[in-house]
Amino acid sequence: MKVLALDIHGFRGIQHGRLVLPDQVALVGQNGSGKSTVIDALSLVFGRQKLVHNLTEHDFSGSYPQPADRISIVATVGGFPTNDPDKNTNWFRSGRSVEKWWDPTTKMVVPEEQTGNLLCAQIGYSARFDHEDLTVKQIRYFQQHDEQLDPFDEEGIDLFPDRLLSEVGFFVLPARRTWAATI
Repeated sequence: MKVLALDIHGFRGIQHGRLVLPDQVALVGQNGSGKSTVIDALSLVFGRQKLVHNLTEHDFSGSYPQPADRISIVATVGGFPTNDPDKNTNWFRSGRSVEKWWDPTTKMVVPEEQTGNLLCAQIGYSARFDHEDLTVKQIRYFQQHDEQLDPFDEEGIDLFPDRLLSEVGFFVLPARRTWAATI
């Protein structure tokens, strides 16, 4: 399996952003360009919280979250062994993801299968700042709808089971500033 796209809303300096990922990715850029934010977003959505410091109000875009403000990260994953949802029941069944299709030409998720499209699922991560406890509440779920819903207010949200995370390969190789440290 692989990550096809990453949509980020309200996380640190990224108010709204979309990143379509090829098979192999290297993030290169100036300091402050958002490389670490993208890596941290991937780490949060794929359950690698140990790679990210504990979130605070400063991780919300604007650093002063209002009660309705949310961090929203949606990863589109594909590369299932087969394009038949009935043969990928860990991912596609009641209480799991609805079947969606990745159009490799438009690089978008579409609701119906067409020739050349790939079966895909969307994993959502959302965080909100609790002003009473001064903590960040987090939730990981299957993103079932195109419109942005608040998973904290939805009763019928399908939570994402952590055991499925092992099926998605996600590796981070930390950069080193010198050749000797890299070796």
